[in-house]
Amino acid sequence: MSSSLRKLKVMTQGFVSSNHRKPNPRHFYAYKKDGIFQSGLKVDYVRLTNTVMAPREEAELDEDIKLIRTGVAKCKDLLYLDTRNLTSLTLHIAVSLTLILSTASSVVALFRGVPVAVGLGTNVLITFLILYVLNFFQSLIFLSIIILILTLAIKQVCFIVGITRVRVLLTTFAVTFFLIFITYSAALLAFLFHRNSISNITELIISIPVVSIVVATLTTFLSSINIKNHPRIKIETEWQVNGRVYGEHLNHENIPVLYPKRARDFYPLDPMEYRTLIAYQTAQGDRKQVKQFLKVWRTKPLVIEDDKGLFSRQNSNLLRRLIILLFRIIASMLAIFLEFLERLIHSKTLNALTRWLKIQGVNRVFWIHKECELALKQLIA
Repeated sequence: MSSSLRKLKVMTQGFVSSNHRKPNPRHFYAYKKDGIFQSGLKVDYVRLTNTVMAPREEAELDEDIKLIRTGVAKCKDLLYLDTRNLTSLTLHIAVSLTLILSTASSVVALFRGVPVAVGLGTNVLITFLILYVLNFFQSLIFLSIIILILTLAIKQVCFIVGITRVRVLLTTFAVTFFLIFITYSAALLAFLFHRNSISNITELIISIPVVSIVVATLTTFLSSINIKNHPRIKIETEWQVNGRVYGEHLNHENIPVLYPKRARDFYPLDPMEYRTLIAYQTAQGDRKQVKQFLKVWRTKPLVIEDDKGLFSRQNSNLLRRLIILLFRIIASMLAIFLEFLERLIHSKTLNALTRWLKIQGVNRVFWIHKECELALKQLIA
């Protein structure tokens, strides 16, 4: 987030938010202008990710913008970190987790009668402080090494998958959860096996995830203190209103513009999918004409200059493409099965699930086009 946008937010805190403009027309499958529905999609402007909105009443979007401008919409800041700087979280997580574990281990040791062993008599406070300091530095060194290895592993996975940035708090929670889950599971299993207490398997199943979640939540909370001032953290704001989620960006005039992020009829598309949707719209669903349009448009650049590097890396990433393809195939197969089942049962829930799976499947863009055309016909009618 730029400094100008931060200043704008500070100036507009209170009951009235900054005066956001509505999303760019390229996000609209169709919109009404001068009483006529027109396409907003642009084949010569295809970003790395373009979320396309299905046609809807203008009043709905106006209501969303009004609630955002007046500060009524639910607002939250999201903290992002470039995956190249992922290891900068290591110290935050290690210190926060060490504080929690050192406190817990020192209290447990104190209740087990360590003061006598230490030779400090009945001075419980001094004993506790000594134990705490010893546990803290011992744990900090160990956890820093382990968490550094975990963050390096996540960084490598992100590079393979093609992820350029991560959510800071979610990543902190995930790293801490898996670290505690694996360590606590191994220690508890060893203890139960040693005491031949396999009958306590219920206690094992319940305690491991509960402890992991509690410790990970506390660690994430401690790590988040003053994290916004981290020089490498980027802050983005999003608004949730009427079941839809919007973000923002600054246009060439330095004015905040809303952009759609998530909703039932918001469809995030990569460059090739975005262009294919335009082809379906232009050809009115004729697949032969779609292929012809795509051949003609091959000479046009798929992405703008800023996104070309990441787009080329993602397309050269065979593992990432294979994972996406497998997911699409599985979604399509499930959609076929549920569609057959839905004809027998006539369930609205199954019908909605089938439509969602089709949009996630191999012919994703075709079904998105169908959904958008259906919404457009309903509006015109």
